[in-house]
Amino acid sequence: QGYPVLFGNPRGRQGYGEHFATQIRAAWGGRDYTDLLDLLAVARQHPAVNPERLAVTGVSYGGYMTQTLIGRTQHFRAAISENGVSNLATNYRDGSHPTFWEWEMEGTPATQPERYRSHSPLQLAPHIRTPLLLIHAEQDTGCPIGQSEEMAAALQATGTPVQLLRVPEEGHLMNLVGRPSRRLERAAAVDRWLTQWL
Repeated sequence: QGYPVLFGNPRGRQGYGEHFATQIRAAWGGRDYTDLLDLLAVARQHPAVNPERLAVTGVSYGGYMTQTLIGRTQHFRAAISENGVSNLATNYRDGSHPTFWEWEMEGTPATQPERYRSHSPLQLAPHIRTPLLLIHAEQDTGCPIGQSEEMAAALQATGTPVQLLRVPEEGHLMNLVGRPSRRLERAAAVDRWLTQWL
C-alpha cells in the first residue's frame, strides 16, 4: 500500500538479554513507552515519513502498547490494536495465564489493585481521540475478546471513532497461523482503516 513501516524493540522485549527483557516487570507502559516515543522522534525526521499522517499498530502486548500510546499522545491519526490487553485485572480473571500476571505484576489484582489499574490502557480511554480499530480473535484464551469489548465500550461512550472486528474460530496468533480466509479478512480490515483515516 506504499506505507513506510517501522518496527521497534522497546525494553521488555527479546534480543538484548534478561536485564533488558525484565525492565518493565511490574511497570508496563513505563520504559517501554518512552523507548517507543524516542523511536518515533527519530522516525519523524526521516524524509519518507509524513509526521502528520502516522498510524500505530500492534498485536498482543503490541496491542496493549498501541492503546497506551494513543491514550497518552496525539501523534497518530489512526491506530489498530489486535488481540490486545486493555484491562490487566480482567485479563488476569478471564484469561488462561494468571501465573504469568502474578509474576509480571508481582502480585494479583487483590494484592496490587492500583498497579493493575494504573497500568491498564482502559483508564486512559477518556483521553483517547485517535480512531481505533480493534481486531480480536474470538477463541483467544490468553487475551480474551472481552479486552477489546471493554475498550470499544469505553470509547463509544466518549464518542471516539472505534470499530471492533470479531474474528470467529481463531486464536491468539491468527495473523501468523490462522485460516487464510481469516488472515485475508484481517488484512483487508487493516487496509480499509488506514485508507479511511490516513
